[in-house]
Parts: sequence; C-alpha cells; structure tokens
Amino acid sequence: MKKVFILITVLIFLGNFADAQRWKRTRYEVLFGVALTNLQGDLGGANSDEIYMIDYDLFATRAALDLGLRYKATESVALKLNIIPGLFNGSDKYTTASGRAGRQNTTSTFLLETSVQGEISLIKERLSTRYTFRNMRDFRLKYVNTYLIFGVGGYYYNAKRTSEVYGNASYSGYKLSIPLGIGFKYGINRRFSLNLEYGARRTFDGYIDGY
Repeated sequence: MKKVFILITVLIFLGNFADAQRWKRTRYEVLFGVALTNLQGDLGGANSDEIYMIDYDLFATRAALDLGLRYKATESVALKLNIIPGLFNGSDKYTTASGRAGRQNTTSTFLLETSVQGEISLIKERLSTRYTFRNMRDFRLKYVNTYLIFGVGGYYYNAKRTSEVYGNASYSGYKLSIPLGIGFKYGINRRFSLNLEYGARRTFDGYIDGY
C-alpha cells in the first residue's frame, strides 16, 4: 500500500542579512511558503501502479502553507522546524488503470504536519555577494545553495471518502512521517531569499486517503 504524500514548496525566507560577511550572523531565518500537494495512496493516481513516483495525478493537486524557523548549526548544516497545514485529494475518475477506474472513489483529506528537519548543503550559500533579479546577468548556478532534506515529524489528518461502490467513510488520527527531499536557495537581496523545495513524506497509516 502506497502511503506517500508529496510537497513542492516555494519559500520566502526573512532574515537579518545586514552584515552577511559571516554565516554566524545569519543563523536565524523565519520562513513562509506556499506548496502544491499530491497524495499517492490507494485512490486516484495516474495510469500506472508500477512506479509510484511517476503515478502522479495533476488533477488531484491541492495547496498547503509552509511556516517555520530555520537555524544554521554550522556553515553547511541547518535545522528547520516546520508547520504545514494542507489539503489532499484523490479520485479514481482521473485514472484509467485497471482495478481503480471502476471503483468511483473520491477522497478529501485535511492534514497538519509538524516536523524537525535537517539540511545538509551540497553547495554552500554565498554570503559575500547577494544578487538581485535586477542583475540576473551575474546569476551563476554555483551561487545557488543546494541542500538535502531529511527529518522526522508527525501529522494529524482527517480523511473523508465518498464512493458509489463502497459507501462513504471518514477516518482521522495522528501518525509518524519521515520527510525527505532536496532544496535550492537563492538570495534576492540582503533580507530576502527565495527557496524551491521538492519533498516526499513516508507515512505509516493506511487510512490517510480514506480507504
């Protein structure tokens, strides 16, 4: 049973970059972001059961918020506290896969996740020079902070399923999640940075999709 939900998040970091020559002076950052969500469970999906990461249903994409605090423990390692409320959706009407298309199941899930995440930079942030969108001719990929994401969290969910075949049902609970992903960070100016993250959560509950 596939129990993975995916977040693609765009974050704006607000930090004190007044004297950004030294990374220790930019240790704390407040973050705010918006995310696109996709639930890969027993309901919905695209047209393949073989590889779940490509069984992606664009029609079931929903939205979430991403709030948190980031702390740089070292120049290459950061810790992040996240709170993510979001909506998830899945429907068999969007798939032609045998065994799913005829069930006529639809699920709507509210989910609230809190997590502690670690970030390990593969390409360290360049603090000595901040580039802006007005000076994109100086943009270089080597100036984009690239980092891996891992962590542990918990989530509360409330799932409601409607089905002409199996009837309606609802489930709720609080369960463990394992966040994994990759992120990219680019300094807009001395106070703002733009992040793009792709993250997947391994979950441990069979009813997150209401089935």
